[in-house]
Amino acid sequence: MNSAKGAEDQDSQARAHYERGEYDQAIVAATRAIELQPEIARYYRNRGLIFVALGLRSAARQDFQRGAALGDVGARKELWTL
Repeated sequence: MNSAKGAEDQDSQARAHYERGEYDQAIVAATRAIELQPEIARYYRNRGLIFVALGLRSAARQDFQRGAALGDVGARKELWTL
């Protein structure tokens, strides 16, 4: 499996876990997506949202800042909510 496909699969799994409230599993999958393709901004935003759900604002802020630096408008907007 190439890293792009693997990262997309992990991101999809992370979102599915998040929607079911399985935040620990969501973080693991989101982190794998980032490890496979660290240049994809929305992966940071997605993991940041999981951190927000867990009340981990500092970790969320770091992910939103990284996503925003990579050009993700949604991550930039999320920074305003923290």
